[in-house]
Amino acid sequence: MSVNAFVHSEIKAALKMETWKSNKSRNNQLSIIKRVFELAVMDKQIKENPCSGLEHASFQAPGPDPFSLDEVHKILTSIGKHYSEQILNYAQFQFFSGLRTSESIALEWSNVDLNKGEVKVDVVNVYDEEQDAT
Repeated sequence: MSVNAFVHSEIKAALKMETWKSNKSRNNQLSIIKRVFELAVMDKQIKENPCSGLEHASFQAPGPDPFSLDEVHKILTSIGKHYSEQILNYAQFQFFSGLRTSESIALEWSNVDLNKGEVKVDVVNVYDEEQDAT
């Protein structure tokens, strides 16, 4: 099918007919389709993007669902029973510091100031590679 054969109303109808797993999935597909037609416009294969004016569906990412303090206590108690004190200390640090796992994995003692109670986070470890923290 030629890129010229697509019209706005048919694309809009197709988006409504399709059953999407979520609005996010629909939006991801629409972004790809829009980009294909943008390239066709830039290549002068068509004059207008038939996706112009098609709106993304509303999407609300689910919010965080943190452990309750009771759940944290139960988890830490279980860790304390089954693992070394060093592992328990790390788990406590993870729960209460707010650091991402990639940040805490990359920490070195030179970044820890016990007197000030501060930890300097300037590196993350992602897939065994250290990167500057953002």
